[in-house]
Amino acid sequence: MDKQYPEINKTFSRFIVSSMVILTVLVLTVAGTSVQRLLIENLKGEQNVRVQEAVLSLRQYVQVRSNQLLDQRSIPLLTQTVIQPESLLPSADDLLSELYLQQQLYQQKLLDFSGGVLYQRYSGGLADYSSRSWFTLLSDNPDQTASVIIKEAKGTHLELVVPLVYNGLTEGFLLTHIPWDRVISESNLLDSLQEIPLLLGEPENDGFVVNPDNISSASWLPLEQSLLNYPVYFQIDESKVNALISRHLVVLLVVMLIVAGVMTMFALHWGQRLFVLPIESLRQHIKLLEDGTLKKLKTPRNSSSEMAGLIRQFNRMAARVLDREEQLKLKNHQLIENQQQLLQSEKMASVGTMAAGVAHEINNPVAFVLSNTHTLKEYIEELSELITAIDQQNWQQVVELDQKYNAPELIQDSQDILSESEEGLVRVKDIVSGLKRFAHADSDTKEPVNVKDCIGFTIKLIWNEIKYVAELKQDLIDDVYVEANDGQLSQVFANLLINASHAIEQQGVIEIVMTKVDGFVQILISDTGKGMSAEKIQRIFEPFYTDKEVGVGTGLGLSISLGIVQGLAGDIQVDSEPGVGTRFVVRLPMIKVAQPH
Repeated sequence: MDKQYPEINKTFSRFIVSSMVILTVLVLTVAGTSVQRLLIENLKGEQNVRVQEAVLSLRQYVQVRSNQLLDQRSIPLLTQTVIQPESLLPSADDLLSELYLQQQLYQQKLLDFSGGVLYQRYSGGLADYSSRSWFTLLSDNPDQTASVIIKEAKGTHLELVVPLVYNGLTEGFLLTHIPWDRVISESNLLDSLQEIPLLLGEPENDGFVVNPDNISSASWLPLEQSLLNYPVYFQIDESKVNALISRHLVVLLVVMLIVAGVMTMFALHWGQRLFVLPIESLRQHIKLLEDGTLKKLKTPRNSSSEMAGLIRQFNRMAARVLDREEQLKLKNHQLIENQQQLLQSEKMASVGTMAAGVAHEINNPVAFVLSNTHTLKEYIEELSELITAIDQQNWQQVVELDQKYNAPELIQDSQDILSESEEGLVRVKDIVSGLKRFAHADSDTKEPVNVKDCIGFTIKLIWNEIKYVAELKQDLIDDVYVEANDGQLSQVFANLLINASHAIEQQGVIEIVMTKVDGFVQILISDTGKGMSAEKIQRIFEPFYTDKEVGVGTGLGLSISLGIVQGLAGDIQVDSEPGVGTRFVVRLPMIKVAQPH
């Protein structure tokens, strides 16, 4: 069998071996990923709790010292000193030199209302703190305090500030600097975190790191809590989890390889007998069916019951296929001819409907431009007469002609005439361009189409059908694109708008509204016409169905429009009520188009 059917036997063997390999890799991947995710989530939860406890400890550390600083500011001498520093600063010097925070001496400063330093325990640092972020806040809000981390060349420290208040106004500030390394050691952060790195601030902005020696390449995980208005991040040590996973995966890999080997041998032995031979026989007969020389397929021995049933069904199918092939060829040829005739008929009907309106829309600006041309010719003759008198240096005649014709006014009128004529010709150009786009509606080429522009040039083509019977209201969205044929999409809008105008028996309103919904653009076209009954709504998309008079419509417009929209993965919905009006909603999938800079 191996020599008789080498290709299919080799393919089957490759399939079995590949399936076992894929199954092994898939099991290992799923198992490893699931276990890793579970272990990491557990580790993340445990360390999240520890980080929260560390942040709470640091917050309590800051709060305790801020509260003690608030107690110190209640000493009257401090407030009096910032008001009268010249006379009271010597008296306050002894007091300030012995102020403690939690039995510790830190750098403390007394600032006046402008941020200038009146007293400092140790020399160094800024002489003016008005540029600090907390200065304006505490100046305007004397009931608040400030706690910020300051990073300087000499080192990082925690800056605690409370305002000194007199009669509800901030008259100065009491400031304390605590070195950052003392903050970490006194708040026992290192003992709480151990190997967990902690970051205050954004990772990309070089924040303040606790346990910097343990920082790894792992990503920073955000903590829901913040500290001193800084976001808090932490890292987890995944190396322990990965080591444990590796040991389990090695054991699992060995087991899977043994199981996969046994299953492969079994599958190859029985698969060749039950599937390879029947499949090869079936393949050969399919080739005969393709060539048109099919003979009845015999069921091979040792084939499975499923393959035997498949072969019997194939014999019945092949007989029917050969019989129907000729019938389908004839019917398909007839359908293609009929479809082409129907599409051409509907297109000619649409062109006929628009022909009179387009001619009228073009005739008006052309007549306007022609009239302007005659006027401009008269102006040129008058100006030529004036220029001739100037060339002949007949100044008396120049004055008379200038008074008669008013040359500046002629020139200004000429410029206005040229501008107005240009606008008229642009209108003609737009209409001709729209007709050209509509003429290509039978093309299968698709490209990004701006829906607003497509609706705009469609309205220009059929404006004569609308303007005498309805007021047109538009609420369109810029820069909305769909993948479509411009002419075919214009044909859809033209059919719906023409139907809306025909449905209005007297003066009414036609409204076009665009909206975006879940990746689709919806174009609502509604009218205040006579409306339709539920029975008519169920049939309006049937080919050749129409409720118009004979000769007014072919009954193919809505059917073709629905086919165009469905070919773009869209849909058309209709809602109508007799005596109230009709609403059509065209729904098309939007695409993103790069905008030019």
